[in-house]
Amino acid sequence: MTQLKEMIDKLGITPGMVAILLVVVIIILIIFLIKVSIDNHKLRKKMSAFMTGRNAKNLEETITELAERVNQYEAGYKEFTEKYEEYRVGIKGSYKKMGIMRYDAFKGMKGKLSFALCILDEFDSGFMLNNMKSADGNYTYLKEIIHGKCSQPLGKEEQQALEDAMNCEKYE
Repeated sequence: MTQLKEMIDKLGITPGMVAILLVVVIIILIIFLIKVSIDNHKLRKKMSAFMTGRNAKNLEETITELAERVNQYEAGYKEFTEKYEEYRVGIKGSYKKMGIMRYDAFKGMKGKLSFALCILDEFDSGFMLNNMKSADGNYTYLKEIIHGKCSQPLGKEEQQALEDAMNCEKYE
């Protein structure tokens, strides 16, 4: 005990300072106790609202019902993802890219009434539709495109439409 008193004297701590420190600690503990009491009261209130009109059997039924709902939602989600995958695979070969070039096919024709339309899938396969407008009528040609290539020669407008389609952002 004398060693403690000597140490306190060396530090210059007075009994008044110890009392003030203890009061501060007690105030902090009281504040903490009040907060814990308020949180406890809120939790009891929520628990009471949840348990109103329920006993252990009703609570078990409620939990079982909620578990069944979760299982139904999981089954529905699984079915949805399977259908989505089917649709995604199904549209894999669908046309997603397009390029069009308007031009004047013949001298004396104005207004760019002729066009080359190229429609491709994500593998750059599809078709080229070329419609040439003349004074006598329309001439339409269809050419098959496989992996960005055509077995028939392409005109410069058709080549431009093909390049535009191949560089087109595909729609997912």
